Amino acid sequence: MRILVNPLGSSIEVLLPPIAKWQPDVVFAFTSMEGVVEDVEKHLVYSWRKHCGPNGPPEIRAVWIEDPWQANTIQDMMDAFDSMVEEVSNEFKSYQIEWHVGITGGTNMMPVAMALSASTYSFPVYYAQESRHNAEFADTPENLVLELPLFTQLGPGVKFFSRSREASKIFEFMVKENRPLTVHEIALRHTKKSKASIYPHTKGLSDKGLIRKVGVGTYEPTTIGRLAYDRSRGIE
Repeated sequence: MRILVNPLGSSIEVLLPPIAKWQPDVVFAFTSMEGVVEDVEKHLVYSWRKHCGPNGPPEIRAVWIEDPWQANTIQDMMDAFDSMVEEVSNEFKSYQIEWHVGITGGTNMMPVAMALSASTYSFPVYYAQESRHNAEFADTPENLVLELPLFTQLGPGVKFFSRSREASKIFEFMVKENRPLTVHEIALRHTKKSKASIYPHTKGLSDKGLIRKVGVGTYEPTTIGRLAYDRSRGIE
């Protein structure tokens, strides 16, 4: 069961690339505009139909967002997102659900809310360009989708820090030093152990994208690593 979630304004073309790429069963359109869902449904029946899956066009469900430019817009959208996830989980509990969350469309605040909501659940996030501005991809709109791995890496990173006390200590030391460090420096100055004893921890940090190599045997924390570490400590 593939579920697509996307903010939607007057430019409905932002939905074509992700629909062509994942051929979802259901699309949740967060919108404040009357008539746009009907426009999408018409395009799915006619001009977009060839990009749908073997089961035909997806079902479009509107999530109405009132005046999405207010101070409370982001929180309201996040609440609506939570309710949507609960609804889908209950309705399709016998299915394996594959989520895709878009951050293109609607008012400026709407993609922010989508990104924050997706990060809460570690759902995959994508950005989509409009096909009308990219004529060379008119027949292959799925190539206009840009997947953003940060959101899917964040959740596993938080779990890794929560489960590995030693890796968390090593990462905290690297952050405090605020400069690239070699494994030897980490072993000597922080743990006072051999490189071999901390290598599994630094390898785990590197494999999950929490630290990165910036030189010969030299590492530094990544942005994802910092976000995941803060979340594992309960810091927003």
